[in-house]
Amino acid sequence: MSSGLPHNHAHSDDWGAFWSASTGWRRDVYLPDAEHMSFTDAQALLPRLGRDATAMIGTIDPERSLAAQRVYIAAFFDLHLRGRQTAVFDRAAHPDVLIIP
Repeated sequence: MSSGLPHNHAHSDDWGAFWSASTGWRRDVYLPDAEHMSFTDAQALLPRLGRDATAMIGTIDPERSLAAQRVYIAAFFDLHLRGRQTAVFDRAAHPDVLIIP
């Protein structure tokens, strides 16, 4: 999962190099309105402090961000640990997510 202005394998040299060298299963799940700290508790806590945390957590609504993360993380573990097939990685299954081909 990636975030930011654009930080995914199609736009970042470091991610692109990693993507090209990877030989196993991979998907680039991108939350364009999120930022790096959106994948931590900070996205829920910082807005409550009354300060602008946009640089750290982006403009995505924290509840929507968490909902998107839950969808894709659960699907990843279902697929790779439980062997349950899913189509969520073939198309965006959440309105705040882009799948980068």
